[in-house]
Amino acid sequence: MKLPDTLPPPPPLPSWLVDQARESSMESSEVHSEQVLPPSSSPSRISKILSSKVTYVAAVILALLGIIACAIGTIFFPAYANFIVIGGAILSVIAIALVSALLAHGKKEVGALHAELQTSDAKIDQLLDQYNELVDEYNQDSVDDEQSIEKLTADYNTLAQQYNDLLQQYSDLQEDKSWSESEIADADAQKISQLEQQNADLVIQNNLLQEENTSLQNNCGTLFHEKTEEESRNLELSDNCKKLQKELAELRAALEKKKSEISDHKLQCDMQTSEISHLKTDLTHLQQKMADHQRASQKTQEQLEQQLASQQELVVKTEEALRTSTEEQLKLEALLKEAAGSSQDITAEQLLAVTSEAEGYKQQLEQLQLKITALQQQLEHQRQQYQEMQELDIKQEGALKQKLSNLEKDKEDLHAALETSLKKEKYLQGQLVDVEGQVEQLKQVLETEGKKLLKDIQILDQRLDVYRLNQGLILEKSVKTVKVQHVVTSKSKGQKVIRTTEHPVTSWEDKTVVVTMQAFDKKALKKTSGADVDAVSSSTPETEPTGPSEDKTTSKDAKTPAMKKPKLFSKIFRSHKK
Repeated sequence: MKLPDTLPPPPPLPSWLVDQARESSMESSEVHSEQVLPPSSSPSRISKILSSKVTYVAAVILALLGIIACAIGTIFFPAYANFIVIGGAILSVIAIALVSALLAHGKKEVGALHAELQTSDAKIDQLLDQYNELVDEYNQDSVDDEQSIEKLTADYNTLAQQYNDLLQQYSDLQEDKSWSESEIADADAQKISQLEQQNADLVIQNNLLQEENTSLQNNCGTLFHEKTEEESRNLELSDNCKKLQKELAELRAALEKKKSEISDHKLQCDMQTSEISHLKTDLTHLQQKMADHQRASQKTQEQLEQQLASQQELVVKTEEALRTSTEEQLKLEALLKEAAGSSQDITAEQLLAVTSEAEGYKQQLEQLQLKITALQQQLEHQRQQYQEMQELDIKQEGALKQKLSNLEKDKEDLHAALETSLKKEKYLQGQLVDVEGQVEQLKQVLETEGKKLLKDIQILDQRLDVYRLNQGLILEKSVKTVKVQHVVTSKSKGQKVIRTTEHPVTSWEDKTVVVTMQAFDKKALKKTSGADVDAVSSSTPETEPTGPSEDKTTSKDAKTPAMKKPKLFSKIFRSHKK
């Protein structure tokens, strides 16, 4: 019986290990930064604010009509200037009330827009929470997969150590260099018994390998299940990306409507400013008219007072003349009485003339007193009218000042609202830019994750092919003989001789396959990542044997590359939710 000259060569490494080693050496660890999404809003109520332009235009037209009516009435009907001014002021008050109602309506609609914006933010937060839950679930599954890979790696290293121990036993047998024909027979019998024992051990190892193959098949099913789950998660991520794009379009539409609303606010503010300037001009004209009216009233009062003084002087003179005439009449009557008894020179006609003259003086005095009374009543009436006009002018001036202050306050409120709207527009523009950048980053991340998932699927397919190949080799049961190498030392020559013996296998239970195992070392990952290895894990009897030096080098120096850890996804958060 001839012994084998050399040990069989070790089989190449599994292809899936090499592929994972290449990927892990080429790819650096990636750190995913947290993404930020912004808030959205709905512009369903802006149309109501825009529809209130009709009310605003009607208020402005009404105010203009009041001002024009005041101007025309003051020019063409100066006698009714006060009533016309009062009517114009009433129309202006109505116009201001309409504008105030419009502003209150606009504030209410802006509050409704803020409420809808908060609702949209809550919806986005809910979607992000769902996405983060999916990421947590995937990362947990990836950690479990990593633990299972480490367990398989430990089992592989154990088998490799067992093979290295067997190889050491072969090297120990090389010390015996001399033998004879009888010694060869004794050695053959001894080796046969050892081989039978080794064959029994290999049968046990074969059973263990079959059990491991079964577990690998189960792992293959698990990997298929994980592959399906990853594809479904990828679809969910794509749907979420589409939803985010739709919400981004809604945000853009809301921003456009917000811009139009801001332009309307600017126009309203400009119109309010022009109206305030017109009201200031009208107030100035009214104050000038009031001053002119006051000067005319004072002039009329002075004239009346002068007339009253002249009339009073005339009355005094008339009273003095009346007293003089009365005294003269009394003197004449006395003279007449005295002369009545002594002389007949004074006639009745002269007496009648004197009496009629005295009566005329009395009537003239009574007329002057009536005229003075009428002038006093007229002066009192003019004074009362002047006081009433002064009080009315003071009230109108106070009302106009109050209206002017209210309009100034409304103008300030409009400017503040305009500034707030501009700040909100800038904020929305910034948020829109951030959301667009985040969407682009999310697209890139999804594309990268999709490519890596496809690559992982290819790796799983390759591993599945390796599992099927190993299963096929086991199920073929085509091995008929087992080759074993013996190294003996000749006693006469003192040299080591390598012989190979073939042992037939009568049944599958006694059949063994010589497998070259290699130790697994993570540190040799980059060294062996570029090696081209075929997916074969067992050697058949037809394999040509090689020298023992190659076996030692292959089994001791060659290292199996490390399996790649599953890639973990990162969570996404918004800026105000961090």
